[in-house]
Amino acid sequence: LAGSEEHSGSSPKTASSCMNRWGALKKDYREVKVILGKSGFGWDAQKNVLTAEDSVWKDLIKKHPTLNRWRKNPFPCFDDMADL
Repeated sequence: LAGSEEHSGSSPKTASSCMNRWGALKKDYREVKVILGKSGFGWDAQKNVLTAEDSVWKDLIKKHPTLNRWRKNPFPCFDDMADL
């Protein structure tokens, strides 16, 4: 990991920071996968975003407010994470 800061423009990567990032990616993947398993949701592979009618989103967000972030935010690693 030496020299990684030169490529990323930030601080050097450590084993701990890599483990934290991997944990966050797994959490995000699980959330998106659970949402995709619910009725009314789809996946736009071009934009890497979840798709659904507004009423479907409203029902989900009412029950799980923390999942609101997936309404607009893409998850470009989804297909790669599925392969892993």
